[in-house]
Amino acid sequence: MDVSRLKQGIYFLKLETELVTLEKKIIIK
Repeated sequence: MDVSRLKQGIYFLKLETELVTLEKKIIIK
């Protein structure tokens, strides 16, 4: 199990969720 790869995956997952929430906020406006 590669820890650095796991951390990177979690980081990108968080980034993607933040982008999705931002897009939803923009769509609501």
